[in-house]
Amino acid sequence: MFDPDNAVSAEASALWHMADLLSECERAWALAEETGGTDQENTDATRLKIIVGPHIGPWNGESMTKTEMETRFIEFQITSPVDEGKTVVRSDGSFDRADEVGEFMLSIRRYARDVEMNDPSDLYLWFLDQVGALEQELMVKAELRECPRLQSITRIQGPAFPPKKKTSAQGEYIFTTHTITWGDNISNQ
Repeated sequence: MFDPDNAVSAEASALWHMADLLSECERAWALAEETGGTDQENTDATRLKIIVGPHIGPWNGESMTKTEMETRFIEFQITSPVDEGKTVVRSDGSFDRADEVGEFMLSIRRYARDVEMNDPSDLYLWFLDQVGALEQELMVKAELRECPRLQSITRIQGPAFPPKKKTSAQGEYIFTTHTITWGDNISNQ
């Protein structure tokens, strides 16, 4: 199956790499409440909460019970968008491959415990603080790793609580949605 060391698609490689970088972020560990182990243990535990691709999600606040949300607690989902995902153009100077640019979608969804919902403003501000720091940390890690393909992160939605339906077993959560721009710096578009 997919081998990141021998990927033939820059898009698949960049998507895998984004998940890898995300799992190494201390803010992702804090959001996932995986801060008690070594850096490698925290990274490994957080990586298990990262979904690559459109499967297994998104969370559906209208149908997921509190028990289901408590079990999953948090998920980070990274995927290429279903619509308008990638552009390939002629290279400005390199003739070994074409230039590419595209976007990924990152959704972060975290269960809101009943006790946290006693003061939703506090949970909102904490989540906003953690997510804002995570956005910064991801870009810094990308620069330190010399990952020029990860160009920007734009939060396009949230933090927000979805509307709650009138189902007694339903759980509440808080979420954000981000667009991540990746690819070559294309100047001939």
